[in-house]
Amino acid sequence: DYDPRVNAGGWQLQVDGLVDRPLKGLSYAEIAAMPFTREILTLQCIGNWIGGPLVGNAEWGGTPLVNLLDLAGVQPGTLRVKFYSIDGYTTAIPLERARRDNVLLAWEMNGEVLPSKHGYPLRLINPGHYGQKMPKWITRIELIDNEYKGHWESKPENKPYKWSDEARATVNSRIDAPLSLWDDVQDPANGGVAKTY
Repeated sequence: DYDPRVNAGGWQLQVDGLVDRPLKGLSYAEIAAMPFTREILTLQCIGNWIGGPLVGNAEWGGTPLVNLLDLAGVQPGTLRVKFYSIDGYTTAIPLERARRDNVLLAWEMNGEVLPSKHGYPLRLINPGHYGQKMPKWITRIELIDNEYKGHWESKPENKPYKWSDEARATVNSRIDAPLSLWDDVQDPANGGVAKTY
């Protein structure tokens, strides 16, 4: 198990960069005392394949990220919000997205304390995007004025392709055209593929 084990008693959140009032050393209790909301959301890895297992649904509880941004005071010229995780992972999202009410800093999952493997003590919930834009184990939020490319957005090296920086989630399955072995093998006239053994 490579997920970090974080003790909330020693954990702190920092919000800095292009802000009027840098927030240094916010405790877990201070974050958890902020206005609370819930969002039901399916999360999926950008590397998942259609029908693959790298997907799950939960009810996430936390505070809208905009509450923290307003507390810090966003300065003019800010383009993106950059996240740092305790495991060294970084990524950024546009400021206009970060200010949406349904983008959460979550500390609950299905009404319980966020499990370690899902980012305890704090993770981002960013509806409509793949998991690479929902960092876990967040320790710092920085407001920046550049188009920062995070870990996966700048990988793989020396290849003609990169992971998407927007990472907008796309359709993973369809109920109007289900795939079944029966259709594929027995009914090629209905779109299936005839197979010989």
